[in-house]
Amino acid sequence: MTFSEDDLADQLAREIQEEIDRKIMEDIGWQIMIESNPDWHQVQLKWEKGKDTEYFWNEACAWAIEQFGLPGDRYVTHPTEDHMDFLFKNRADAVLMTLKWV
Repeated sequence: MTFSEDDLADQLAREIQEEIDRKIMEDIGWQIMIESNPDWHQVQLKWEKGKDTEYFWNEACAWAIEQFGLPGDRYVTHPTEDHMDFLFKNRADAVLMTLKWV
């Protein structure tokens, strides 16, 4: 079975739209999480010079796991194109993360 260029272009367009839809729903879910948990504390690590290396992010994420466990119980994370958000249940955890990495 062969596909025409139009078929391939349509398939690519569908895949791109599915990825956009997935990203939008993920972002909406994150906003709902923040708004529905007003007592939680957000820490944002920006992608910026000095913090844009694989080493930095490996260290920051490994440190968070060592200190607070895997995301889910004490905090949740959400990466974006510009930064990575950490949302902590406990203010002291958010302060510790901020002092160490922001």
